Amino acid sequence: MKIVRFNWFTTFLLIVLLGVGALGAFWGLNKPLLWADEAETALIGRNTMRFGYPTPWDGTTLVTQQEGADAHQIGDALVWTWHPPLQYYLIGISFKLFGESPSSARAPFALFGFLGICALAGAAWTIGKNARFALIVTTLAVFSVPLMLYLREARYYGLLFFAGALVAWGLAKIRRGEAGAITLLGVGTLVAVFSNTVAGIVLTLVAATFALWEPRNRARRGVQLLAALAPTILFAVGWLLLSDPLQTLNRQIAGQPNVPTVWTLIENYHRSFFPPLAWAAIAFLLARPREKEDEYKWIVIIAPLIVGLTIWTIAAVGLPPFTRYLLAAAPFTFLVLGYVLWRIFEWSGVVGVLVIAIVAGTTLATNLPSWSREALTRAHGPFIPQEKVSYLPQFSQELQNHFPGTLEAISVFLRHAAPEGDRILTNYEREAIIFATGRNVLGAKEDLSTRPQWLIPRPNPFLWEFETIPPQYEPFVLDAPNTPVENSPELGEHYFGTPPTQPPLVIYHLRRAPLKDGFDPATILR
Repeated sequence: MKIVRFNWFTTFLLIVLLGVGALGAFWGLNKPLLWADEAETALIGRNTMRFGYPTPWDGTTLVTQQEGADAHQIGDALVWTWHPPLQYYLIGISFKLFGESPSSARAPFALFGFLGICALAGAAWTIGKNARFALIVTTLAVFSVPLMLYLREARYYGLLFFAGALVAWGLAKIRRGEAGAITLLGVGTLVAVFSNTVAGIVLTLVAATFALWEPRNRARRGVQLLAALAPTILFAVGWLLLSDPLQTLNRQIAGQPNVPTVWTLIENYHRSFFPPLAWAAIAFLLARPREKEDEYKWIVIIAPLIVGLTIWTIAAVGLPPFTRYLLAAAPFTFLVLGYVLWRIFEWSGVVGVLVIAIVAGTTLATNLPSWSREALTRAHGPFIPQEKVSYLPQFSQELQNHFPGTLEAISVFLRHAAPEGDRILTNYEREAIIFATGRNVLGAKEDLSTRPQWLIPRPNPFLWEFETIPPQYEPFVLDAPNTPVENSPELGEHYFGTPPTQPPLVIYHLRRAPLKDGFDPATILR
C-alpha cells in the first residue's frame, strides 16, 4: 500500500467514527432487560463478588443450563466451569461500583468492545500505514449492526472482539518490525482464553504460527513469544483440567440430536457478518503483484486461517452454530473486506465512496434481508417484521425508543401481583426473571406436581413444553407478545424495538393461592 499519513481532516474523520462507535456501544444500555444468557452471567457475577469465585449457587437459587454439569464441586465450593471467569469478575466489579442494573451489567463489555474497535483501527493503520485504509475498516466496524448488537451484551462477546483485534494488531506490528507486538499478542490471547477457552486456544495457535512466519529475528522472537503466551497456555491447560470439558460436552451433545456441521457454521457466519473466504478471494484478484509478497500476504492468509480454525474447532465439539462464538475472528474479516473496498477506492475515489457507503449502510456487509426472517417465519409463524434496505434505521430507533419486550411485561406483572415467596414455573427466561424480579423461579425440568403458584408457558420447540394447563389455574392476559425467543443479539432473533406479531402472553395463577396485597389487575392488564 502507498503510505498515506493522517492529516487534520482524516484525523477528524477517525474521531467522528470512533464517536459513532461509542454511541452505538454505550447509548441506552439499560434497555431492554437482560435476556437469558446475559442474566446467567449477571447472577454468577453477583455471586462472584459475594463469595470470591464464580459459583452458580447463592444459597437459594442454582443457575444451570446443563442440569448441573456446568459446575464442579471443589471441596465445599461449587465452582462454575462452563465458561472461564473473566466475564464474571468484570460484571461483579461493575455491580459493586455502580449497583445492579442492566446498564451496569453491560457497561464493561461495551467498553472492551469499543476498545476493540480502536485496536482494529490501529491494526489497519499498522498493516498499510494508510489513513484511508484505516478509515474504511473503522467505518465497516462502527456501522455493522450485528457487531454492535454483540458488543452491547452483558456477555464475553465484546471481550472476544477486543482480543481478536489485539492479536491482529500484534501480528501487523511483527510484519512491520515495530515494538509492542509480543505484548499485544500476549494480552490478546490471555483475554481470549479467560473469556472463551476455544477462541483463546485458536487465537494462540494463530498468533504463534504467524509470529514465527516472519524470518527476521525468528529465534529471538520465539523466546519472547513463548514468554508472552505462557500465561495463556498455562491457564488453558489448567482450565481444561478443571472444567472437564469432555464430560460436560458429552452431556450437552447427548441432548442435541442434530450436531451442527461445518457447513451450517459457515452459513451462519456468512449470514451474520460476511463470507470471509469470498472476500479473501476478491482481495487476491484485486491485489497488486508486490502486495502479494508484502502486507497483503498477511491479510489474505491470516483471515481465512483463523476463521477456518475457529469453525473447525467449534464443529468438532458440537456447539450450536451461533456467530457469537466466532467474534474473535471478526476483526480479521473486517480487515479483508476493508482491503477490498480500499482497492476500489484507490481505483476511483467516487466509486469507492459510493461502494463503501452502500456496504457499510446496508445489509450487504451483514446479512441478506430475507434469510433470517424467512427461517423463523417457517419455524414459528410471523415473528420478525419485514426488514428494510438497511438495519441502521431500526438500530438507531432501538437506541432511542425500545420496545420493552415480553420479559419486561412479565417482570412488571410479577412484581405487582406475586407475593415474595411464590414459586414460578416457566420455560421462558428463568435466569432473566430471577434477576429482574428476585422471585423464586423453577426451571423447565420441574413439573406441575410441585404445584407452583404461577405458570408462564413459552412456545419454543427447543425447550420443554408445558403439559395441558390444569383447571386449577386462572389465566391473566398480558399486553405483550408470547415470543418464541427474547431479544437476543442474533439477527434472526432480534426485533429491533418493534413488537413481534405474536398472540398475547398468558400467565396462569393457582386459584386458591393469594395474590399480592394491593394488586389491581386493571392497572396492569389491558
